[in-house]
Amino acid sequence: MLCSVIAGDYVGHPIRKGPKCIAVGDGFKLIYLTKDNVKSYKIITEDMCKSAASGISRGIVDGALLGPVGLLAGMSNKDVYHIAILFRDSKRSLLEVDDTIYKQIVKDLS
Repeated sequence: MLCSVIAGDYVGHPIRKGPKCIAVGDGFKLIYLTKDNVKSYKIITEDMCKSAASGISRGIVDGALLGPVGLLAGMSNKDVYHIAILFRDSKRSLLEVDDTIYKQIVKDLS
């Protein structure tokens, strides 16, 4: 599985696992997913996705991070995780990652 940004800022950029942390980048510029760069993050679950799609809830990570369309992308695979990231510079991204990257992001940002 190619881990990548599927919506928001940095869409299409791959997620890379480095020796010390996870990074978003295209090879020329890397944005490290550290507490210094990430203001908050939220694990997107199928329940949240259904709520957003039905119009009940639009407030994920400081209000409608990416909208229901972004949340619905690829929610069917249980080995795939979706994480909404709010960066300190106010940029926002929805990541699609595998189990290894997911565990590292949660460890680094908790």
